[in-house]
Amino acid sequence: MSTRCRVGYLNDDGTVDSIYVHNDGFIDGVGAALADEYTDAAKVRVLVDEGDHSTISGKVESYRSLGESIEETASKHDANARDFYESAAGDNCDFAYLFDPDSSEWLVGTKRLNWKPRPLAVDLPPP
Repeated sequence: MSTRCRVGYLNDDGTVDSIYVHNDGFIDGVGAALADEYTDAAKVRVLVDEGDHSTISGKVESYRSLGESIEETASKHDANARDFYESAAGDNCDFAYLFDPDSSEWLVGTKRLNWKPRPLAVDLPPP
């Protein structure tokens, strides 16, 4: 069974570009990968621009690298953060991660907590 999530980037105008990630969407999976590897706005932007992914926890695998078309895997554009979390709910996701480039922080909303975003807190092992 997959733990689905959306990963979003908050644009300067308040809109959100996001991708769907099919596997490992839980905090210790995708959440840990984002907190550890995606702390730079430019790197997050590239990730989102690559389109939907099978996973980004461990091996980063975009659907395009698996042969799917750009049209099928393009990032989604929402008018604001609320719409982003509603999109996650509509995509049957359990988690939604939103990167704010102004603060370089990740927020996470979960289905279980009615999509109320909170700062992403992950206990990462020492390097």
